[in-house]
Amino acid sequence: MEAGTDFGGVRLSFNLRRHSNLAQTRTYDQFSLKCVSLGEDASVELRLQPTRALILRRVAEACSIQLDVLNGTARYDGQRGMIAYGLRFDGPNGIGRLEIKFERGGCRGGGSLPSMTG
Repeated sequence: MEAGTDFGGVRLSFNLRRHSNLAQTRTYDQFSLKCVSLGEDASVELRLQPTRALILRRVAEACSIQLDVLNGTARYDGQRGMIAYGLRFDGPNGIGRLEIKFERGGCRGGGSLPSMTG
């Protein structure tokens, strides 16, 4: 179940999902609260299931930034012409990663930047 409402320039929503596999051996529950700017360029998400996270996101024309305050991770995605690139950092585990992809189209026309709502 997903529900939301617009309030003072932002969209407040919550997501509650309960389901399992056919054998009933695993569950895939989700519960989160999200606040997204009506321009969909910035959001804050508090995720309680399946893992706890406080995620801050910002999307601009050719890049996006995501910080998970509770888990100490950061992500930057960008697009320059046919080149899509990403930087990932996992502070607690001391891991960093650089990804480079060659793609057709730009950021908004087929690129791989994450959306605020999905």
